[in-house]
Amino acid sequence: MIQKNSKTYDDYSYENSNWYKDEVYHQKVLKIAKTIVISDNPDIIGVQEIESVQVKNPNTLNLLKVQLAKLGYGYYALGKQDEDFPVFVTTAFISKIPIKENTSLKYDLFEEETQLKKVSSKSARNPQKTIFKIGSANLVVYNNHWKSLRGGSFLAKKAHTKIAKLLKA
Repeated sequence: MIQKNSKTYDDYSYENSNWYKDEVYHQKVLKIAKTIVISDNPDIIGVQEIESVQVKNPNTLNLLKVQLAKLGYGYYALGKQDEDFPVFVTTAFISKIPIKENTSLKYDLFEEETQLKKVSSKSARNPQKTIFKIGSANLVVYNNHWKSLRGGSFLAKKAHTKIAKLLKA
């Protein structure tokens, strides 16, 4: 059974997508691997817009692992999601460095009730916080997938401000 997409992409249709046709999918996976090689095989890669719910295949990150292993990547962290509100795409880290912890930063867009419905962070793309283990030290890296400001969205601007303040703190 195909998992229903989240509210993020109501207009997305698994049946009408070419991403999951084997020949197209494998070409895209190889292009991603080639891009990593051209980028000089960085130790840590942060990505956005990676499919995170299971459709025909497991999530994209799992399908990329075969190619990525050939390039020396053995550690992966998919952006955490609220179980009651899975999003279709999220963030991820691909790494040659061991991952100690993978969480997300949560926040409320509105601190008090307003005439608008209270909106929690689950609809506003939580920043991914991942801690990498380098010898006896930890490296903390944040991966953000900011909402588009196209159309001057009040909620998107509010989310940007909240996330920036949260990251600064």
